[in-house]
Amino acid sequence: MNTEKKNAKQQILKKARDFFIENGFHATKTREITEALGLSSGALYVHFKNKDELFEIVIKEYHPWLQIPKAVSSVEGNSIEEIISNALKKLESTWAENPDYVRLHLIEIVEFKGKHLPKLFEETFNSTKAIIQNYRKENNELKDINSKVLDRALLGLFFGYTFLDRSISGIPQNSDPFIHDYFADSYLHGILNFREEEGGEEE
Repeated sequence: MNTEKKNAKQQILKKARDFFIENGFHATKTREITEALGLSSGALYVHFKNKDELFEIVIKEYHPWLQIPKAVSSVEGNSIEEIISNALKKLESTWAENPDYVRLHLIEIVEFKGKHLPKLFEETFNSTKAIIQNYRKENNELKDINSKVLDRALLGLFFGYTFLDRSISGIPQNSDPFIHDYFADSYLHGILNFREEEGGEEE
């Protein structure tokens, strides 16, 4: 794909994202997208099969879950508590830059009944899991914890606390500066106190 076509595709994708966020999927007309860009009505179909494919690609590019592995991989800390706390801060900071992206998730649930979410969740889960496992190898206090328990517990914190809480209540402008430390500390210490009573590590 040459540069001009690639740029046109990205312009359509971004404009479609904006229309979907503003109006929802079914209320958005492909004609509106192309007209807003000064393109012919058929220009959209040069790059996308139909509006459904366009929305699917928008979801893959801009869904808020995609920020989870990026946030986890970009933070540092001397302990898993510090790493998770910093990751929560990073996520909220990132989501605050584009708070309307949460609407894409709600549109997916309401208008598509979440049909795109299983694949998106699996990709996000596996990417984040790999990062967490690297932290686990480097942190002695985590080595004797069942890996499946740790993966699901930590990812539950990210998907549950950060995304679901913020999608319902919004991202506060002036949140408690210690709230991330509190959640990371109390949540993780409950996990760290858990040890398998039977058998060894399950991989």
